[in-house]
Amino acid sequence: MLYKIVDQLKERTKESNLNYESFETWPTIRLGGATDMAIKMKKADFEKQTWAFARFIDKWVKIEEETFKQGQLFFKEKEKKSYGLEYKLDVLEKMIELMRLRLRILDSEMDLDHFIQGEININPENLVYTPTKSYRKNKLGTPPIHLQPKLLIYLLYRYNSKEMKIYDIISKFMALIWNQTDILYFEKTKTGVRRCFTNTRFAANTLRDYGLLKFTKKEAYKTWTLSFSGIMVASKTLKDGVWKKPLIMKDHSTDLHPTIRESFVHLKNRNEFIDTLTFVTKTNLHFLKDKPKGTQTTHKLLSQYHAILEDPEIPKKEKKNRCSTILEDLESDKHVNALFEELTSNFNIGDLIRLK
Repeated sequence: MLYKIVDQLKERTKESNLNYESFETWPTIRLGGATDMAIKMKKADFEKQTWAFARFIDKWVKIEEETFKQGQLFFKEKEKKSYGLEYKLDVLEKMIELMRLRLRILDSEMDLDHFIQGEININPENLVYTPTKSYRKNKLGTPPIHLQPKLLIYLLYRYNSKEMKIYDIISKFMALIWNQTDILYFEKTKTGVRRCFTNTRFAANTLRDYGLLKFTKKEAYKTWTLSFSGIMVASKTLKDGVWKKPLIMKDHSTDLHPTIRESFVHLKNRNEFIDTLTFVTKTNLHFLKDKPKGTQTTHKLLSQYHAILEDPEIPKKEKKNRCSTILEDLESDKHVNALFEELTSNFNIGDLIRLK
């Protein structure tokens, strides 16, 4: 149980500027409950629970500063920071981990979904946890399909940046969408991996299956790079303001996000196709005039791609194979490649979306 609290608090400290010393009382906090599910819980209640426990840790966990300065121990690159809550969380977490190893209790018997529906009473002397008597199962984090459009936009944003490993891509993407996801999205699963990493990988796998991410020897399982079709769809979703919209979507019966499918519909219109190219690039570029063959071929093949994607008579597996064949034709065409070079070398994404 304590490990769950520490893990949750470590996640909360990354996004909040609330000063835990401002709380003058030690509150009783209901984390969730049968009628007030955790994913719908008021943010203020979560803040109180988080920082009440922060005060508890601050009171009972101390770090010897001189020893810390001399050895740095396992704090690695954190030496420039103060000896505050982050270090105390690290110490407490490692102590719990050590106890588990000593006692040969490697796995927690309590999942986060159960835990956050209970009640905690925190005071200067102890912490009392009361499990819920009326557990109701929540969905396990933000589903992969919800992540697909914004993952495309993020990869578009950093297209011409230095190549990053998949782990780093997920970490930075996760930081940008943090407040749009629910707490279960960040839970560590029994494999020891946080669900956010697993779900984002699933989202990317589907995008790759449909040819929106490249899959060459260079990219295979090492990084994620948009294909030409991926760039067009990402550009269209960015143009439509998808980055600023909530992640949550209605029920779906497909493994590809409806927004992505709608983008293909709109890109079938030649004017919309040209407008999208123009939207993400610097001014004074005239694609239809300067690259007529590449523009026409790209528009034609993407329209064929969409026709296959939306054909209800084609089985899913065959659909993916035929879509992949069209995209291979797209990226092997010399005129299309010339258009692609013109497009990517004149991106203006940084002025359209401000990310840190």
